[in-house]
Amino acid sequence: MRIFSDRWFALNSSIGRRTLSVFLIAALVPSISITLLANYTNDKNNDEHLLVRLQNDSHSLGLALLSQLRTSNELLTLAITDSFDPETMTIDGGNLAPIFDKLDFRYLESQTKNDLSKILIDDSKVSDEKYISIAVPIDKDLQTENLFLVGRLDSEFIWNMAELVGNNNSCIFLRDGTRLFCANNNMPPIESKSLDINTSRTGIFEWKTNADTWQTAYWELFLTGQFDAQTWIITQTIADSPNEFWSMFSRGDYIQILLILVLLPLLAATIHIRKTMQPIDGLMAGVKRIARHDHSQQIAESGPLEFARLARSINTMSSNISSQIKTLHSFSEIDRILLSKKDLGSVCQLLIQLLVGNKELSQAMVVLLDTPTSCKANVYKNIPGTMSIENIKCNLTEPDIANLKKMEHSDSIQADLLPDEIRLLLETDRNTAAYPVHVNNLMRAFIVISADDNKISSIFTELLEGSLERLALALETIERHRKLEFQASRDELPQLANKRLLAKRVDQALVNSTNGDFAGTLLYIDLDFFKSINDIAGHIAGDRALNLIGQRIKRTFSSSTTVARIGGDEFAVFLPQMANKTRVAEAADEIIHALRQPINLAGIEHQLGASIGIARLPEDGKDLEELLFKADLAMYEAKKAGRNTWRYYQPKMKETVQARVSFETELRKAVENEEFTLYV
Repeated sequence: MRIFSDRWFALNSSIGRRTLSVFLIAALVPSISITLLANYTNDKNNDEHLLVRLQNDSHSLGLALLSQLRTSNELLTLAITDSFDPETMTIDGGNLAPIFDKLDFRYLESQTKNDLSKILIDDSKVSDEKYISIAVPIDKDLQTENLFLVGRLDSEFIWNMAELVGNNNSCIFLRDGTRLFCANNNMPPIESKSLDINTSRTGIFEWKTNADTWQTAYWELFLTGQFDAQTWIITQTIADSPNEFWSMFSRGDYIQILLILVLLPLLAATIHIRKTMQPIDGLMAGVKRIARHDHSQQIAESGPLEFARLARSINTMSSNISSQIKTLHSFSEIDRILLSKKDLGSVCQLLIQLLVGNKELSQAMVVLLDTPTSCKANVYKNIPGTMSIENIKCNLTEPDIANLKKMEHSDSIQADLLPDEIRLLLETDRNTAAYPVHVNNLMRAFIVISADDNKISSIFTELLEGSLERLALALETIERHRKLEFQASRDELPQLANKRLLAKRVDQALVNSTNGDFAGTLLYIDLDFFKSINDIAGHIAGDRALNLIGQRIKRTFSSSTTVARIGGDEFAVFLPQMANKTRVAEAADEIIHALRQPINLAGIEHQLGASIGIARLPEDGKDLEELLFKADLAMYEAKKAGRNTWRYYQPKMKETVQARVSFETELRKAVENEEFTLYV
């Protein structure tokens, strides 16, 4: 076996690689930080020394230039003697030859009263070179100009001073930014605003070009005390190059420190990872089996306590996943049955097989009620100890129905409240539990299970909850299918909405309202004296009358208003966004007026009327059922007021009805308990 194999270092595992990376980072970060700090401190000190040297160089260059200018001025002044003849003055072979390369005479204006020499700046006509000339006054004109002896300094004499400081980036500027001389013509020009320095005679400033940053030390050479001239600014410039990160690794001491700080944590990390990965290998193999849907083998619960607990948790998870997969397959089959043939019997059989397949159960039963108040029940159950399913028809007694009704809103049904015929079908030596299935808040079925006493508490799991949900879904689907078949075999009144469409329009109006504000008004219409038409002319004539009444109501409103028949001789009108009570009252009066007109059926005129209850959305209710309930209460108040009128719903109406119902209930109980006494 190789000593330094990937497995020994645990590099074949992502956990090992991550742990090793953390150790390496923990070693590298502080060591590199210390190295960077030391390198930064060293570079900073070097930069400070370099800037001081630049300032000294600019100062030295300025003093050298000032000395040269003074020497040149003195030589020119000494040349002017009593026998001085401007016409014969030459520089060939004299003391002026190494300093001046040209002499001439000029009349110049004098800006000072002390007759100081002038320093003149002449531009070359053949190059960008600037010539420096010294002008010494010869005699003074009393008018405006003086006669000056002008000597142009030799360029080699005046500008070789920059080489004395050993910096090829030396430059000389005037205060206005004019560049007199630069030792390096390839250096980017310094901006004039950078030279506008008013705070000190000497200093350092930083300036940038597109690619580089420069450090410039400057020193001002004041000439106004000895010459009639501008101030000169002497500069020394270097490029401010960034510190190179990798340069520090060229030093051997840094490499030694880094090796020590990295190798020691690496050794400790390797030992720790190796000990950790041995039990993890078994866990990873078990997880991979689970990922392949192989739940036949469990992980050995060995090793340290933490890993044993983890193995136990993974084994539990594997068992749960296996059970859930089986459950999902069964539920998928139930869904397929519901989508294809809507066979409630097949659904019940699959549910029983699914429940009994759980080894904790010995028996499962599904009891279907024809209707919530029906005495007939259809029972599906397995033969105890087997997977065989049998179907039994049972007749329930009225006490049985009453007992079930008591448990209608409970999550479970007590075993002693189950119908006698159902209990006879169960094993007597088992613990029994029953769970109701509700459809539209009514009990339509219940599931009964039997198990050992010590296992019944663990049955109510996702398996049972899913079974209850699937049975409820099956009942709802079949009930909905029956209703659709019923509605398809009946003719509605022409051009009138039904209750479902009305509910949809109410819900849509509520959604369209802003922040739950007013959404619409519902008018609930009940015909007065309609029963007389059925009694006199028959139900066929009554249907014709309902058609005529529906058309009259619909003609009263625009096409955007929903007019619906609720049932029998009851109609409803929904007015979305109509909040004006005056307009609503006018609409109600128009309906009453239209319905009071006589109806001619087979030559006989029938006089009808209408009582209308009004409810507002969402003030009086947030769905159609609640609005109809409130509007119905208001409609009865309209009938009490003499019919052919309307009333808005008021909260006290509900309180009045509740009080009447409560009084009737108490009165009925008093009669049943013989609490009345007759006095003669």
